[in-house]
Amino acid sequence: MAEEWKSPDGWTVENVYGESLNLSVSAAETFVECPRKWYRGYFQRVRSAGKAATIAGGKIHELAEQWLAKEEDPHSELYLRWWRYFEPAIAYVPGGRDLNWQIESALGGWAGPLPFKGFADLWTVLEEDLHLPDEGVTLLAGDLLVGDWKTTSHSKDWRYAKSPYQLKEFRQPKWYTERIVKEKLGGTIPNRTHFFHINIASTGKPKAMITWAFSEDIKGTIR
Repeated sequence: MAEEWKSPDGWTVENVYGESLNLSVSAAETFVECPRKWYRGYFQRVRSAGKAATIAGGKIHELAEQWLAKEEDPHSELYLRWWRYFEPAIAYVPGGRDLNWQIESALGGWAGPLPFKGFADLWTVLEEDLHLPDEGVTLLAGDLLVGDWKTTSHSKDWRYAKSPYQLKEFRQPKWYTERIVKEKLGGTIPNRTHFFHINIASTGKPKAMITWAFSEDIKGTIR
């Protein structure tokens, strides 16, 4: 990443604590949804009371990374505590973990005066065609797949899960595709890009679901 952005007058963009502000997809979506919520959460750094849910989400994400890398330890405290919640998500990973998944890839860049920072939970460029029987869709060799783990304590009605319509309007597919193409693929544009969220219950009955935004549905993609 280039050196810290500064205006012609020499000032930097900081939050109330004097820390440099970064832009993430979540921050951008929050600002569009409610500028006041963004101001309190990202500028004033006022956190909500969802600490337990945040911890659970972090643990399940960590276990998901280990599983994709084939490094899970059935005897670890992490596995014993959280495996039952993560296990239902396995059925929704396209192609399973045998695809050449890139895991927790850091993405950067600039969005005006703010440095953009994000992490792609899992992504790969398909080496051969992949049929998704539940979706009735065949993905083609050369297509880019980008996925995101989403944990929630509100899985009874999946109230916070993005619908296919919401996901195709979401900024995350376009931004992540652009950064992966520029930073990871050397500018090589994939045939098509397909984005998905795997939603995982972090409390109650273990269960999971997947939401897709296929190439022809993603608004404003490269190509």
